[in-house]
Amino acid sequence: MKNPISSAVTTVILLGYCFFLLSGCVGSSEPLYEYTLSPRVQQSEPGQQSGQRTLIIMPVLAPLWSVGSGIVTRSSSNNINTSSTHLWAGTLQDQLTTTLAENIRSLAKIKDVQVYPGSRFAKPDLLLEVELLRFDGALGDDFTCSAIWTLSDNHRKKTLQRKQFSTTVPVDSDGYTDYVTAASTAISQLSKEISLSLQ
Repeated sequence: MKNPISSAVTTVILLGYCFFLLSGCVGSSEPLYEYTLSPRVQQSEPGQQSGQRTLIIMPVLAPLWSVGSGIVTRSSSNNINTSSTHLWAGTLQDQLTTTLAENIRSLAKIKDVQVYPGSRFAKPDLLLEVELLRFDGALGDDFTCSAIWTLSDNHRKKTLQRKQFSTTVPVDSDGYTDYVTAASTAISQLSKEISLSLQ
């Protein structure tokens, strides 16, 4: 027959051990950090935009390995790392599309820039599609953005331009803030190239 006192002591010890393990797990959890891309172009002066055409931007396509919430960095040409604590606020695709639209809106001489699906009765003159082939880099080193962008006449259903783009931007430190700043700069450079075709 089991000693009730011994069983009670064993139960208390096990409960205490479980509590110790749980408190260790909770106490060692790292804080989460969220980041957003930001427009990095100068606003056009009032009256500078005289275009009459309208543009709609389709959702930007990003590489499959970078569409999760964790920010992706690269430690070698074939090795990527996805952070579990440094995250994109919202989806990266939405951030890319919105930032691209804000940049082009500031740069291009165009009447209106909308993000798909746009307003209910929108009939844009131009349609922009962007596919990112690479959108990552190394902390404290550089950030690379490679893309193919296509500009089409939405009424005539005709491709006007299809071009490749690539840029590498220095990352000022090994922190994620500077890494995301470099990513924003890369998108602004892509925006400038596209905007030139809209003049």
